[in-house]
Amino acid sequence: MQRFLDSRLSLRQLRAIAAIDNCGSLSRAAVSLGVTQSALSKSLHEAEAILQIKVFERSAKGTVRSPRGDGTVIAAKTILATLKRLEDDLDRSGGGSVGTVTIGALPSVALGLLPTFLASVDEHLPGLQVRVIEGLTNDLLVQLSSGEIDLVLGRIYRGVEDDRFFAEPLYDEPLAVIARPNHPLFSTSTTLADFEAVLPTYSERFGREIETFAERIGLRNSNLVRAGSVGFLCEILQVSDMITVLPALMVAGPLQRGILRALSIDEQQAKRPSGLIWFADRPAAKGAERLASFLRKGIRHLAEERGVVRPLL
Repeated sequence: MQRFLDSRLSLRQLRAIAAIDNCGSLSRAAVSLGVTQSALSKSLHEAEAILQIKVFERSAKGTVRSPRGDGTVIAAKTILATLKRLEDDLDRSGGGSVGTVTIGALPSVALGLLPTFLASVDEHLPGLQVRVIEGLTNDLLVQLSSGEIDLVLGRIYRGVEDDRFFAEPLYDEPLAVIARPNHPLFSTSTTLADFEAVLPTYSERFGREIETFAERIGLRNSNLVRAGSVGFLCEILQVSDMITVLPALMVAGPLQRGILRALSIDEQQAKRPSGLIWFADRPAAKGAERLASFLRKGIRHLAEERGVVRPLL
């Protein structure tokens, strides 16, 4: 069956597909594109008629990809990302700008590393525009593959060594026990088991690591409070005697400002290597290379000065 996609499928329809997938609903996608919902629905229906498949389905979670929609969504995002890179290349060749870089960041990076670095990016990389997308590893790698993002910064999990990706380890991200600065742990002969714990709830893999470490160091595991927000963790730690376990990097700002304090633990930890992840089959854009160089230097300085990460450079 000939669909003649190259002559029939339009960029307007590809943008509609990408926006609906990103937003999870037609109404939010229409707002993001600045069009009416009826116009967006028309673009989607036209695309589905040309493709001869249903790209999305409605569910309790909103608008989700149909079983046959994955390939179409990925292709739409890849085509749009390729055009965006072409546009950036043309802008750079015409005006000398280093362009726009989109970086994917895991939660610990988005909270602990990037705010410090990006606050001074204008000074060190004038003209560079940086867009940050926060997410979990699997989601970010899909976007890295499609070209929606240029590079990923964060934990390098097993499997990232896949032929499609190149992992560049830069630092180790140790776990730490965190509490308020005037917590009894820091001034009395109490033990970790004397206090209730509040533990973060993120991905299953990350959660298992934290719970295994917490159990090994003797943290009380009864009546645990769970929290998916680092902001909530910081608040409850400051107003109670609860303690938590998480990468010190995730609360680098509060630690630096003296709002929270990390307890030194002699317990041996497995390495938690982190760094940059690139898509192996696509040359890095000039702006992405410059941003990566800036991040390498900043991470080295952070490891030397603050101790919330350990260098692997």
